Amino acid sequence: MPRLILAMEDKNPGSVFVPSYEDFYGGAKRVFKRLFWAFKPCIDGFTHCLPIIQVDGTFLTGKYKGTLLVATSVDGSMQLFPLAFAIVESENNLSWAWFFSQLYTRVTQRKDIAILSDRHHGIRHAFYDLPEELGWKWRWCIRHFKSNYGKHFGRTYGQRAVWHAAIAFQTRKFVDKMKSIREVHSEDADWLETHPYER
Repeated sequence: MPRLILAMEDKNPGSVFVPSYEDFYGGAKRVFKRLFWAFKPCIDGFTHCLPIIQVDGTFLTGKYKGTLLVATSVDGSMQLFPLAFAIVESENNLSWAWFFSQLYTRVTQRKDIAILSDRHHGIRHAFYDLPEELGWKWRWCIRHFKSNYGKHFGRTYGQRAVWHAAIAFQTRKFVDKMKSIREVHSEDADWLETHPYER
């Protein structure tokens, strides 16, 4: 692994590659634990993106297991813009905290960023451990939230109504959408009200 990382650094000047190893046998052996990377064009391009970062993780299959963490943003043309990646042991508090730390110190170095994600407990715990002075805000991905809602209640009508409430840009329109949900399914509205609106 170290030779591969050195080769990647050599062929991608200015890019960031941060490996993490675990020591065994009193430091006699080092075993690969994590790798964070971001290519220089992605780091430079983030200055032209919206202050939004979407993060997610997916399982790696095959001979080597683990999880791939991905951070993307949205560019001026409203297209997804890749920012950074990491291979970690699993989606847990420590791996997400490590990923966020690398993302801030090596890629974004911006404050007042909205982090969009599903409601994975590892992301939640890692996010709340970030320093407050970063000014980062955690927001839920409405697609994931809508999907969770659908699984909870099993209604396609409700999913569409939740989507329209979530994308309402005016408070009045949001309140109207929530009232219409309550009129049709009051238990759905009760469930929605247990979740913070600002998320």
